[in-house]
Amino acid sequence: MKVLSIEEKIADKAACKMEHSIPRIILERLVAFAEFIEVCPRGGSSWIKGFNYYCDQGSSQDHCISCVSSTLEETIEHRKNLKGDQVLTSKNLKQIKPGQKGKILKITSSGESSKRFLEMGLTPGALVQVERIAPLGDPIDIKVKGYHLSLRKEEAEHILVEVLEQEN
Repeated sequence: MKVLSIEEKIADKAACKMEHSIPRIILERLVAFAEFIEVCPRGGSSWIKGFNYYCDQGSSQDHCISCVSSTLEETIEHRKNLKGDQVLTSKNLKQIKPGQKGKILKITSSGESSKRFLEMGLTPGALVQVERIAPLGDPIDIKVKGYHLSLRKEEAEHILVEVLEQEN
């Protein structure tokens, strides 16, 4: 919906059909591509808005140079905010509010729980969104790689993420 600027009803119907008619690897790649667009410095919400403008208004390369230049400046500025392996805006997944997204930086648990996280697709670099949190804070419903998962808050504390979207 967000990347292709498609109405929710149309996107939901198409996604259901696609889920049953295209190979799983292609569906997973499409989900990964949409996530990549959101986290890549050359992509992000500005790039998505540019694509929407392109769909509505047609082709124009007049702003490409300024867009690429500003993206480079923003990326350099972002890199200046890095501190070691952790970004200053990093939090554990338990601290993220519903609707916020983050890029997984690190899994701090080890052993079986770390293995379980990896099997669920919770890997460094993966985009994760908190969808809702139960009234008492447990469980936390998230979306990662197109899948919906529920985690206990104790589990979410072991997932360090870089916050990509601020609270509304």
